[in-house]
Amino acid sequence: MNSTIKTSDKFSLPLWLLVLITAVLIFSISQIGVSTYKRIQDAKPEVSAERSQIQSRKELLLLQPNVVNTNWLRTLNPLMKNVEGSLVWSAALQQGVVEFINLPKINDNQYYQLWVHDLTEANKQASLVAVFKVTKDKDLFMSFDTIKIQSPYKFELVLHTEGEANNQPLLLAQP
Repeated sequence: MNSTIKTSDKFSLPLWLLVLITAVLIFSISQIGVSTYKRIQDAKPEVSAERSQIQSRKELLLLQPNVVNTNWLRTLNPLMKNVEGSLVWSAALQQGVVEFINLPKINDNQYYQLWVHDLTEANKQASLVAVFKVTKDKDLFMSFDTIKIQSPYKFELVLHTEGEANNQPLLLAQP
């Protein structure tokens, strides 16, 4: 039994045309890749420069005496289930750096607040040291300044909703 497959020659393109179409497709795809790569590279230097500056500040803080260097502890709030991060603060410089990984974006009427509780504060009121929102990135690396914090016993990240009196504690960091 002889089996042969017959093909139809009704629709065939010359070899030179197939090579030309393939070359045009490869060129087009490579140009899309190059333009995407350039766009990503153009966006990186701004973020990298800012992050590098904050990283330098963090390294300077770590060289100071009586520095707090700790990780954030999650509360039972389900919003913080996947959040991690660290805190470095120097009593000598009254400056700090915080890092949050996987910090969720919040509603337009909400914002994050960073509070410091000081043992030496006479009325035991916490000091507000930073207010911020998460825009597009879920990772946040920022610096902050404090005023006259002598002996912090707790740093706290809270979620404040405009028009509401109670703030939700989200993360804690203790020396």
